[in-house]
Amino acid sequence: MEKLGIEPTQLLAQIINFLILFIVLAKFLYKPILKVLDLRKKAIEESLANSQKIKEELDKLEVDKNKILKKVQDEGFKILEEEKKQSSKKQEEILHKAEEEAQKILEKAEGRIKAREDEMMVAVKKRAVEVGSEIAKKILEDLDDETKRQIVNKSLKKI
Repeated sequence: MEKLGIEPTQLLAQIINFLILFIVLAKFLYKPILKVLDLRKKAIEESLANSQKIKEELDKLEVDKNKILKKVQDEGFKILEEEKKQSSKKQEEILHKAEEEAQKILEKAEGRIKAREDEMMVAVKKRAVEVGSEIAKKILEDLDDETKRQIVNKSLKKI
């Protein structure tokens, strides 16, 4: 080997140095690096597992949110329908009261008209009697006494 330029003592010393360096590096450098890499790998795996759990929880929360929104929407529609029914009922009550009041007003007006009509008929009759009396007076004034007696006798016989 000396012909190749390799000295066995130096080669052996380099092999021993390499082994010592390998052992020192393995003990003080590779193990801590591997340990840190293992810890990092576990942390990444935990993060992935946590993110999967979080995603599942978010999906579950989304489903729950949709259920709640649907329930609230249904309750809102029910309340709205109930309010519409109550509004219709109130409207019918108001219309019924208005019709009753209108009927009462018409009845009062008809009563007043009838009373006024009766008063007018009494007044017309009274006036007709007055006019008839005036006409009879005027006619009787123009007649002579004999004719007046005959008319009075005739009237008395009828009565």
